[in-house]
Amino acid sequence: MEAEISSFKKRMNIVFTVIATVTAGLFSLAFLVLIIVTGQGKFRLIVSGIWLLYLVRKLIKGAENHHFGWSIAGIIIKTPVLLIMSMMFIGVSSAKPWQYSYQRAYIHYYRSWYKEVLPQELPKDIDDYVFSYLPTFGQGGGHDSVRFSAPTETIEVYEKEYASQAIYTIPLSDFKDSYIYYVKDISPKAEQGLDEYPNNTLHIYYDNKFWNDTDATVYVISAVHDFNHPSSYAVIISNDHTKIQFTQLG
Repeated sequence: MEAEISSFKKRMNIVFTVIATVTAGLFSLAFLVLIIVTGQGKFRLIVSGIWLLYLVRKLIKGAENHHFGWSIAGIIIKTPVLLIMSMMFIGVSSAKPWQYSYQRAYIHYYRSWYKEVLPQELPKDIDDYVFSYLPTFGQGGGHDSVRFSAPTETIEVYEKEYASQAIYTIPLSDFKDSYIYYVKDISPKAEQGLDEYPNNTLHIYYDNKFWNDTDATVYVISAVHDFNHPSSYAVIISNDHTKIQFTQLG
């Protein structure tokens, strides 16, 4: 009887160790794919990878001696933790254009309610590309941004499209590295925030390093004038029509 109980325990040890290993392996594979296509999930991969390596080591040494209670505990504790980590979303920064569509889809999955304003596709023959996303958290204002250099004819097409939509057209130099501009005449197409009194502050996000020593024009497509919770969508184009940035704040 004791031999049967011992044999049963050993079988359970193997079964649940394999189940835990498969679970850890699936998480690790998902996080690895996520890193490749979006650049997200390095810490999550490390956590799941350590768990996977631990279980693989137990399988190699002999899973029948690894009490199934530890495997069950690992599944019960670590699976919810990894699921919660999967739902956590942090910023994205990438200089790889091929990741752009995957990153947009990934971000949209986490904020399906949010209006997408960045280009659906990137033009050909771009250079100096950077995509940046920072989620809004508390009082901190998040942003979406994609910037790149492109042939003059490509930038001119963008300018023709967005200049006609602008509610404000402002030289980038007027922001003076502060990301804030004080509008003299508030556009009727702009919105006021929740401030008690009318607010003329216009906030935008732009890549200061990218635009350093470059004359450019900011075409503000939409804006919410609110000092505490500002929002804006703008397209910034260099005056020589070689550089562009699509940027949304808030």
